Amino acid sequence: MSFFNKFSKNAREILDASFEEANLLNHYYVGVEHIFLAILKIENGSVYDLFKNYGFNLESTRMEIIKKVGRGKVESYVDGYTPRAMKCLERSYKHSLLLGKKEVQVEDIAYSISYERESILEEIMESKINNFEEFRMNLSKNKKIKMNDVKENDSNYTNLNKYAIDITKYAADNRLDPVVGRDDEIKRIIQVLLRRTKKNPCIIGESGVGKTALVEGLAKKIVSGKVPKILKNKRILSLNISNVVAGSKYRGEFEKRLNGILEEVKLANNVILFIDEIHSIVGAGGAEGAVDASSILKPSLSRGELQIIGATTISEYKKYIERDSAFERRLQPILIDEPKINKAIEILFTLKERYENHHRVRFTKEAIVLAVNLSSRYINDRFLPDKAIDVLDEAAAKKRMEFNETNNKTIIYENKLREIRIEKGNAIKMYDFEKAAILRDEERNVIEKIEEFKLDEVVKEEKYIKVDANDIEKIISEWTAIPVSKLEEEETEKLKNLEILIKEKIIGQDDAIKSIASSIKRSRIGLSSPNRPIGSFIFLGPTGVGKTELSKVLTLILFGSLNSLIRVDMSEYMESHTISKLIGSPPGYQGHEEGGQLTEIIRLKPYSVILFDEIEKAHKDIFNILLQILDDGILTDAKGRKINFKNTVIIMTSNLGAEKFANKKFLGFMEDINSKGYENMKQIMFEELKLFFKPEFINRVDDIVVFKKLKINDIYKITNILLADLVERVEKLKIIMFITNEAKKYIGDIGFSDIYGARPLKRIIAKHLENKITEMILNELLSEGDILKVSLVNNELKFDVEVKNGEG
Repeated sequence: MSFFNKFSKNAREILDASFEEANLLNHYYVGVEHIFLAILKIENGSVYDLFKNYGFNLESTRMEIIKKVGRGKVESYVDGYTPRAMKCLERSYKHSLLLGKKEVQVEDIAYSISYERESILEEIMESKINNFEEFRMNLSKNKKIKMNDVKENDSNYTNLNKYAIDITKYAADNRLDPVVGRDDEIKRIIQVLLRRTKKNPCIIGESGVGKTALVEGLAKKIVSGKVPKILKNKRILSLNISNVVAGSKYRGEFEKRLNGILEEVKLANNVILFIDEIHSIVGAGGAEGAVDASSILKPSLSRGELQIIGATTISEYKKYIERDSAFERRLQPILIDEPKINKAIEILFTLKERYENHHRVRFTKEAIVLAVNLSSRYINDRFLPDKAIDVLDEAAAKKRMEFNETNNKTIIYENKLREIRIEKGNAIKMYDFEKAAILRDEERNVIEKIEEFKLDEVVKEEKYIKVDANDIEKIISEWTAIPVSKLEEEETEKLKNLEILIKEKIIGQDDAIKSIASSIKRSRIGLSSPNRPIGSFIFLGPTGVGKTELSKVLTLILFGSLNSLIRVDMSEYMESHTISKLIGSPPGYQGHEEGGQLTEIIRLKPYSVILFDEIEKAHKDIFNILLQILDDGILTDAKGRKINFKNTVIIMTSNLGAEKFANKKFLGFMEDINSKGYENMKQIMFEELKLFFKPEFINRVDDIVVFKKLKINDIYKITNILLADLVERVEKLKIIMFITNEAKKYIGDIGFSDIYGARPLKRIIAKHLENKITEMILNELLSEGDILKVSLVNNELKFDVEVKNGEG
């Protein structure tokens, strides 16, 4: 906060000369020393006369100061005043006010400099002037005024001090983070502030893009003097409207507070109010019979008595500010975009030192670049650079926490030591000296361990930990549940054998398995398009051939749980209005706040398998929604949020054309799955698909897979898989179960249907096996430890029980 327009011509000449002094000494800043050097160069005036009267040798003093401060090694650009110099100039301004002066004179600056504590100037001046206090009083020209009186008159600014924060003071004290890559935007704000009318910029941008940082950057420029002359005496105060509203119980109390703030701003005549979340002032404090904050501000804004900088998001600007056209026209919108990837990386490199010092870590270059790239790709509901900074911050916190885990060991051993000492004391009281001696030795060992851990802690505290790319990947995975880390050896083996693992559960559908396994491998290696889902498939074929089962098996292999399978029964979306169930109801309709059934799940579980079952049953408007997902990997819900589908596997099942094969048997089809019968079925199903779906929908799908009709040998294999699952469940009841091959074949034969495929198998197993075993357990014919054998006798299943040893 500078006050240059309140300085006299002579005083301004001194300040200009101080820049020249800094430049001559190759210093990149202007300190109090440079200002004093400029004062010592003057050869007339009251200050010059006073120095002469006190026998002050100006030239020798100049040489002594230059010797003390030294010269820079290389020429440098003078950046601006130091915080200490700014405070000195502020004191001189306040001193002139106390004396009732209209302008700050050279003697006011000299008087302020004489109060520089613990500085080389104080040391030099006191050594060269005999009666230093008298010298000060003569500089002041008013012996009743002392520097202790030269303080900011807080009583004049009670409301501002209570409800506002001085951002320029924070900038002067170097308490703000550096602002990088936003020079053009800051220049645009300055440009608006310099206008004759509508000189109130409103920064509009999404959360996290750096709106507040722009204002902090402007404050830094004001403090360093890198702004046009008209802004050099300005202070930016951040006003929190919610604090002004809080506690205003009675009618008129809020208006009184806000009007008090406006009066103080007018009195100061150098304040720009920064109102973050400026949309909150529309309606703020506007109880029944009262006016809101925006209505109170409008007259002052119109007359130019008040200057504000606002910040809000795009949606809130439209929702609140645009609704109040009278308030909107007093603001000048400045749209701030999310920084590009390379700019965000530059921002993180600038900020990294502050986070490194806070966490006592060191970020590798790869970690910083990856934090931006991965957060940009996988965190879609937030914006750069904020989300990348948060990733970096948490990665450092996690690393430091892991590194200090030995603290827990120290605590454990200290507790153990306490217990040993209590036990040893009790042993001595009982005269059990043998036990006490053993405990004494144990006590010594524990003390040694504690000392070892404490020494280790000291070493670790002094050491900076490295945060690398792997740490960033772990944080992204924790946030999104998406495995973004490099392939571990175990996962590599799983991917290599993905087809084999699926074939263990899915029988007779090699083409479908190969297609979906290839998509998963491409995505996990990083070769697939990052702007589309991992894979999208349409599974065609008659019922009961494994279309839905393949989706379940894939989910289990990839995620280890069916919780990551999102099944959408498309028969529930047969009407056009049901589209709102997927993406959410429009504003004004019931359920708008709840979000869509599909979009909300994907927002919480972005790495999932989505199964659209029996897609042909859905209304045709639903396919327009799916087009957006398949093409861009993004779906906008009813609230305007962009939901990321880029880490999902999309599977759509359909029975189109299957009815033509329900009662038909193409020549040779059942004998050879690669024969003309299967090709005919495939061709007919493709034709049916083309008739039903639009070409643009079909072209966006990665692969269309026709499932083969199951043969009896396939049914036998599926039967074995299902029966193995039953045996496993029975063994959990601590009962051993055997099923003969003849019995398995019998189950397969009666469970096979040419029309329904393998679908009746589970029902047959439940009817002929599970129900019988349940009855036997309830009737105490079968219990823990028994052996159950299921065989086929006279074309019927026979259940034999071998009772456990030692009992009947």
